[in-house]
Amino acid sequence: MGVNELSELSELSELNGVHHGRQSQLMPRLRECGGLVRKGSVTADIGTDHALLPIWLLENGVCPFVYASDINEKPLETARRNIERHGLSDKITVLCGSGLERIETNAVSDIVIAGMGGGLIAEILSQAAWTKHSRYRLILQPMSKQAELRLWLGENGFDIVREIAVTDHGKDYTVICAEFSGNTESRGRLYPYIGELAECRTLPSARLTEHQISYLRGQLLGAAASGDTEKERELYSLIEQLTEIKEGILHDIGKGNI
Repeated sequence: MGVNELSELSELSELNGVHHGRQSQLMPRLRECGGLVRKGSVTADIGTDHALLPIWLLENGVCPFVYASDINEKPLETARRNIERHGLSDKITVLCGSGLERIETNAVSDIVIAGMGGGLIAEILSQAAWTKHSRYRLILQPMSKQAELRLWLGENGFDIVREIAVTDHGKDYTVICAEFSGNTESRGRLYPYIGELAECRTLPSARLTEHQISYLRGQLLGAAASGDTEKERELYSLIEQLTEIKEGILHDIGKGNI
């Protein structure tokens, strides 16, 4: 049996789990994204790949209709087959396009963009100014540059209403739920590095906070080497605040360390 056949059998097994409502069969990152989609909403899944999330949303009664969009045609061929196997061709529209360019502004209320870098997610949103409306809920799962994405959201009037830390295949990720309020006031220097993770009192959120601390420690060493004492003081203050948050999370969940 070839690699492609094995891959297809593996995917069929996962989809069968989705079909029977076994939520554990959907990868944790996507499951958390799906959990933030509002019941009854028409949703767009951007970067859908093989349409596993749209199928899950339909099979679990979350959405009446989903748009599954991807920039590449090849994964969409598999997506169409998966959708057809589940008898959902009349409830999922497959679109090939970049970002949100194929999504009509009044067609959806919830938008999922998962599995991309934070910078790319920000770029996609910046090219769709129509998302700056309170009717839309953005569910974003950055694979990197979370601080950059949080900063962009704040500067463009989006509030992070909830943030979840999740472990998937041994790595920790954040899932951001954001809505437009128009408030562009600064959320403070700490905000890009922590967002609303301080409210997520879990071990993955503590580990993500430690990751930001490590990053800032590297920045601190660079500032010290260049003799930038003002930046040193600022970075040291951020590290202290994040360390306090991390220790508070660990205390609340009964863990002495990560």
